[in-house]
Amino acid sequence: MIDPAYFEFSCQVQLVAGDRALEGIPALLAPHGGRRPMVLTDAGVKSAGLLEILLSALALAATLAGMAFSNSMVGMVHCLGHSVGGVCGVAHGTCMGILLPYGMEYNRHKAPQIMGDLLLPLAGPEIFTTTAPKNRAQEAVAQVRALNQALHQATQGRHPVRFKDCLGPDGSPAVPRESIPAIADTALGDGSLMYNPEDMDRTDFITVLEAAWEGRPLFAKENGI
Repeated sequence: MIDPAYFEFSCQVQLVAGDRALEGIPALLAPHGGRRPMVLTDAGVKSAGLLEILLSALALAATLAGMAFSNSMVGMVHCLGHSVGGVCGVAHGTCMGILLPYGMEYNRHKAPQIMGDLLLPLAGPEIFTTTAPKNRAQEAVAQVRALNQALHQATQGRHPVRFKDCLGPDGSPAVPRESIPAIADTALGDGSLMYNPEDMDRTDFITVLEAAWEGRPLFAKENGI
């Protein structure tokens, strides 16, 4: 179950630099309902015992991330996500959420058993056991899409499920459709692509990006892949 109240306090990670960076932070927080940032060195934060909790959570998150990246590599999802972020300025986490089901679709035929096994933690034992083994990978992709849609609804649209819905600070489209060729060109130089299970070229990038921009599945169900 997704608690909408939790996401009311979430906002995208953003680096703010420059001589007057601190003065601009309240304006960045205002659209999310915040008035001032939580400064870890504030006396109030320390006296409430929050500093230790926050640092402990940060250390745990960093450790888990290090364990994950030390034992596996990234592929097309990060490759395209880096490029969308570099060309259009979209937050990395947003790109990952939008692109993950497309990466699963594109690479599904290379590791159907492993991807099918993901259905168990994603959907639970009942759906896993009642889904035919040959359909589990496809259902795992559907579960990720359903999670994205649930987050989209819980955040009242602030969590986009397609690049078409990503907006810039001024409310204009952050990823214009005409930017897709430039994103594809940038992705060609991303080193993470070498670890993707399936080969990709510029045409493949554009195919995936077009689908992710529109928010439609990469492959039609009748294709059986």
